[in-house]
Amino acid sequence: MEAPIMDLTSIANQIKNIAKGKDAVADNSNRILAIKKVSHVGYIIRARVDGLIRYYSVTHEAAANFPKGWETGSPDAILPPRTYPDDLKCIHLRKPGLTEFFDQKKPSHQRPKIQDVQHSVSADYETFEKLGKIPTPRFPNRPCDDRINIVRHPRIHNHQPMVMKVVEFPETWTFPQASQSPSEAPAPAGSKAQKLNVGSDGSEFNERVMRLEMRMHQKVAATPSLAGLVPKFLGLVTERGRGVIGYVSEYVPDAKSFKQILEDAYAAGYKGFRLSEADREACRAALKRLHEDARLHHGDMHAGNVLRRGDGSVVLIDFEETFHLDKEGWVYDSFESAESERQRMERWLDGTASDWHQLHTMSLEEVD
Repeated sequence: MEAPIMDLTSIANQIKNIAKGKDAVADNSNRILAIKKVSHVGYIIRARVDGLIRYYSVTHEAAANFPKGWETGSPDAILPPRTYPDDLKCIHLRKPGLTEFFDQKKPSHQRPKIQDVQHSVSADYETFEKLGKIPTPRFPNRPCDDRINIVRHPRIHNHQPMVMKVVEFPETWTFPQASQSPSEAPAPAGSKAQKLNVGSDGSEFNERVMRLEMRMHQKVAATPSLAGLVPKFLGLVTERGRGVIGYVSEYVPDAKSFKQILEDAYAAGYKGFRLSEADREACRAALKRLHEDARLHHGDMHAGNVLRRGDGSVVLIDFEETFHLDKEGWVYDSFESAESERQRMERWLDGTASDWHQLHTMSLEEVD
């Protein structure tokens, strides 16, 4: 079975067990990895089948006949036939028992890799061993979310745990119209077909967003004066028939996000808890280094994207909304600036655990 979703504390405990010789077991079985509901049309599914990653578009009619438990990633939920040619990645399940294959050679259905990212180390997604999932912030209990995992690899980072982050669904994926015949490929972009360019947590997390995050993370990690400010960038993740889909970075086992620190305090009954002055100053200093040394505007500077190591130092993560700052400290063609980002950080730095809980609850309600 694939390692379950777990909180960061559970992941840390599992990493300790691995270090003691209680090894995790790689899962190579047929399994649903991620599911995205597409309003009235149906679902798209990312799955491991026959040892390769396949993509399915599934109508509501077809999904109604899936075996029980498919929405939680049951390995029995992929309908037959299960043996496909290696170069076939896209399958459409329109009706129970009716399987349609997409023509891989048609330009309208290419799955582009993430462009313009390079690194001396890379490995295929299927060669990583998963140790546990990191919950997606907006939907911490979603059972089929494959975006962020703790993994390891025999030839990367001395087989030590790493964080793997990938784009789940191809940006160019389209849902075939009901009027199409089995011999027809999906309609090209701009047609009446439903274009699917959103990630499984509801955000527009596609190849372009991942490309930005990877380039910015690499930039900060490679700047000597910013050593330790972000997790080390360790390599690229590829997928056969698709190209680069993500990356692996350093796993910081003794780090805890300030979001988790505030939530833990609230759960323990310390609703008036505030971060220490040392923690607040460490956060301010980290953001100042990003602004002044890297000339970057993080773009998503909330408490969940700032981690505190065991020694009190601060690590910044998640750069999918990061942009360069001009000489005056502004993001080009935007109302965002280094000063506005500092003010945004101050709001959660100076708040109580109760303030954070209320703000976080309101954010979740808006998403729902």
